[in-house]
Order: sequence, then structure tokens, then C-alpha cells
Amino acid sequence: MNWLRKLLIEVRRRYGVDPFKSFWVLLAATVATGGISLLLDALTPFSSYWMLIRSIWLIPTTLSTFALLYLASIYIHNVRVNANPEWIAYRARYSQKTRIQFSIIAASLLLVGIYVIPKQMGYTFLSALIASGIVGVLAFVRATSAEQKRQKLGIPDSRDIAYDFYERAYLREQERKKAAQRKKKEARKSR
Repeated sequence: MNWLRKLLIEVRRRYGVDPFKSFWVLLAATVATGGISLLLDALTPFSSYWMLIRSIWLIPTTLSTFALLYLASIYIHNVRVNANPEWIAYRARYSQKTRIQFSIIAASLLLVGIYVIPKQMGYTFLSALIASGIVGVLAFVRATSAEQKRQKLGIPDSRDIAYDFYERAYLREQERKKAAQRKKKEARKSR
């Protein structure tokens, strides 16, 4: 996961220095790697060694695509914070436990998507988009520095405690309603 943290820090650093240059460089890299992916699909058969070459080429295509999408997410985040200073990022809203639960669903859908893609023109680039989604899921799930400190100290995340409290309260309320309905049914039967 350290490679992911370094990639995210580098993209954020470059965005902070010159966002437009970063955008155009990453867009050019994505177009170039995507174009080569399309050429690989068009000019080579879908057989053993060529699939290995596609898999190797998937790495730079995935990284450039993910970096471009992450740069776009930074821009959207900044726009939302500037429009509403009280806006909280999705990663900060949920505990790591909750983010993992959400991510299991998203990663499952992405992994199913890998098997759905037909082996035709665009196969390698679509695979790179799915792989970028998986890298995005990993970026969403990773622990913040505060979460890492709490985990080392054995302190539970308050967002999980609040969720568990409200979940228990909801279940108690549902049980109370069911009990009230049972009492009404019993009262009707006894008449």
C-alpha cells in the first residue's frame, strides 16, 4: 500500500504546483497508453503470449488512468469545499470499517466486470479502467493517519460506535413496533 500512498501524494503535489499542466500531462499519458492498448487489441491475437503482453501493458495504462481520475477527484473536492466550506469528504465521513464494507461491494462489481468484457477491440483499455477502479477502491479504503494512530492505541472509531448505537436503537424501535402489533392482534382475538 506504500506505493499507492506515494502515488497519491505525488499527484496531489503536482496538482498543487500546476493543476493545468498536471491535467494535460496525465491526459496525454492516458491517451497514449490507451491508444497503444487499442493498437495491441487491433493488431495482435487474443492468445497466450499476447495476453501476457497486454497484462504487462495494463500497468502503465491503469496508473495513468487512475492518476487522471484522481486528479479530477481532487479538483471536484476543491470546488465543493470552495462552494460549501462545511462540506466533508466521503472518506472522512465514514470509518475505515464502513469504507471497507462499501468497498467490498464496489470491488465485487468491478471484478465481475472483468469477466464480462468481451475479447475484442478495447479489451485492454476497458480492463485498465476496471483496474483503475480497483486502485480507487484501495485508495478509498486506506486508513488515515488518525485512524492508524487510533488502531495502534486500540481506541475504537467513534463513527463506528455511533453507527452501532443508532443501529441498535433502530432495531429496538422495530421490536417495540412488532410487540405493539402483536398486542393489538391478541386484543382483537380475545374480543
